[in-house]
Amino acid sequence: MTRNEQYWIDRANRRMDNYTLSAIAQARIINQSYNTLCNYVQSEIAKILKHSGGPDTLAYEYRMKRLTALLAKTDAKMKELYGVTLGDTTALLKEVIPEAYYHTIFDIAQGAGVQPQFSAVNSKLIDKIINENWSGENYSKRIWKNTSKLAESVRETLTEAAMNGESIYKTSRKLSEAFDTTAYNAQRLIRTETTYAANQAEMLSYKELDIDRYKFVATLDSRTSPICQKLDGKIFETKDAQAGKNLPAMHPNC
Repeated sequence: MTRNEQYWIDRANRRMDNYTLSAIAQARIINQSYNTLCNYVQSEIAKILKHSGGPDTLAYEYRMKRLTALLAKTDAKMKELYGVTLGDTTALLKEVIPEAYYHTIFDIAQGAGVQPQFSAVNSKLIDKIINENWSGENYSKRIWKNTSKLAESVRETLTEAAMNGESIYKTSRKLSEAFDTTAYNAQRLIRTETTYAANQAEMLSYKELDIDRYKFVATLDSRTSPICQKLDGKIFETKDAQAGKNLPAMHPNC
């Protein structure tokens, strides 16, 4: 590997590290939102389950009445959670795209020793990138699907617990598992979409500067997927760049 080639790899890695750190920071914030809601639901169902008793008892009637109110509040909070996740993810992507575009152009100018002429990235281009159904579904639809699935799971768990008088421990464990799974999916989505958006922005900068080809460089370690390993070192036409085929994100958590 030449010294010049190492320059481009180091610059690209530095840019991607910055985007990844932003995604991780945002994912932690989202995770905290899930934890907060989980703690709330666990606390409220625990109060209900303290009143034990089978059907045709006052305790059972009390549980079902309180359950109805809890389900309504939980549904409302789920919608809020979706809004927060969608809003925060959208804000992150809208920040990453111009950052990736301009930083790539700057690095190219520095490395080539030129003063390139280029257009400013606009909101229309940004919206086009983040709204693209590049992996089969728009990211907002996937967030909605994740949240809806969680809401359904929580509703079933709470209803079953209240009707059958399940133990607080068992119900709390079920809720934790459901929230943990969905929180992980949300964090994975944020990281994947950030990788996708950053690479799309870099391709825009390549096209703007009439760069016809690019090399796929994978960090070869124990975490590198076989998908990316197979593409390491291969050169592609910029005009043929396609996420999931020859451009990251190649897979979830890429």
